[in-house]
Amino acid sequence: MPANPIRSTRLAQDPAPKHSPLVPTVVVASYKGGVGKTALTVALAERLAWAGLRVLLLTCDSQEDARHRLGVQSSEPQVARRTYGS
Repeated sequence: MPANPIRSTRLAQDPAPKHSPLVPTVVVASYKGGVGKTALTVALAERLAWAGLRVLLLTCDSQEDARHRLGVQSSEPQVARRTYGS
């Protein structure tokens, strides 16, 4: 279920937003470890890529588990590219 804003319209006295995403963004986060954040993120990124969308996956995990799940070798550079589909 998508989150609904408290107000659907901006008021004249509201300050301008500091930024707005240029593309749809999905953030997977939790303060707890071992709950499946990386597994969900990699599966979601691959599914969207197979659907023909361009996906940028960023991870801050020092264990580099997402890179391993995507088949990125440790010898490859930090920024790795994968192509899915035709």
